[in-house]
Amino acid sequence: FYAALLMSEQKEIDVLVTGLPVSQYMDVERREALKSRLEGEHQITPKRSVAVKSVVVVPQPAGAYMDVVSSTKDEDLLEIIQGGKTVVIDPGFFSVDWVALEEGEVRYHSSGTSLKAMSVLLQETDRLIQEDHGGAPGIEKIEKAIRAGKAEIFLYGEKVSIKDYFKKASTKVAQNALIPMRKSMREDGMDADVVLLAGGGAEAYQDAAKELFPKSRIVLPNESVASNARGFWFCG
Repeated sequence: FYAALLMSEQKEIDVLVTGLPVSQYMDVERREALKSRLEGEHQITPKRSVAVKSVVVVPQPAGAYMDVVSSTKDEDLLEIIQGGKTVVIDPGFFSVDWVALEEGEVRYHSSGTSLKAMSVLLQETDRLIQEDHGGAPGIEKIEKAIRAGKAEIFLYGEKVSIKDYFKKASTKVAQNALIPMRKSMREDGMDADVVLLAGGGAEAYQDAAKELFPKSRIVLPNESVASNARGFWFCG
């Protein structure tokens, strides 16, 4: 947070927008506590302070919604999003958040959080490799390779294709993570015209989203890892 204020090169911030995981956002006290903590003057370095005048807290995946609404050049998509039912799925490292919106209004009963996220997916990838090769590269090594866009890693001096193992793991983990979401939506009578995938793990959940929402339009924004942050900018 302080690093972001420092990089802004401003003495005053009129509006600061941040997000909380959906389950935490629904806790009003937690939301207000975060807002109070971020507002006011912050001493960044001994000789540098930044004043934050106002703070807006939103459900994390709502940023991706605002990103697409504010930047898409696809008029048909925009019309569907603004007039229909949209689900934003945001897979993070420790949790998967989802927000359901109808004509731009959040449907809280159909929104929520699952703890079966990227960390679980990496653990399953590691387990599958160990099952086949008799040894595991470790979660950290797999994560670094994926972030670097590498398709292979070395294990016992041999190249191992992590792409296939990661895909196999994502099929199982992503579906399990999204089942509670589908259940809550059915209970709320909510379906989806559009499913937006956001966050660094968006691509890993694409196949699962297609399977759970076969009739919905699946949208994966460019540079999805930054889609929430871009949306926060538009919210401000």
